[in-house]
Amino acid sequence: MDNRGTIIFNTFGNKKINLFEIKKGHYRGGHWHEYDVYHTVIIGKIKYYEFYIKTRKESVKEILSGTTFQTLPFTATMMIGLENTVYTEVYEGNYHSEEYLPYRKLVEKKI
Repeated sequence: MDNRGTIIFNTFGNKKINLFEIKKGHYRGGHWHEYDVYHTVIIGKIKYYEFYIKTRKESVKEILSGTTFQTLPFTATMMIGLENTVYTEVYEGNYHSEEYLPYRKLVEKKI
């Protein structure tokens, strides 16, 4: 736990099912994976940034509670809590990430 909120790590078979808290005004992310990651916003609202490493294109959207979405491989992400938010992260296999410095620097300024 840090000032952004709590993370609870869970494993079920080969799946990782993690629960994240992000407090209003705080940031998470700043990295990308080589595998699909699925998120569900349980409570709250986030601003979600994606940067597609291979195409060098960025998208930004607001995501509300009750929404499930997929992050594709080689996609850097950053989430900003627009409200106090709880969301899940689900993926298969072993964790591995690479930092995307433009996002990671912003995340670290808020820690």
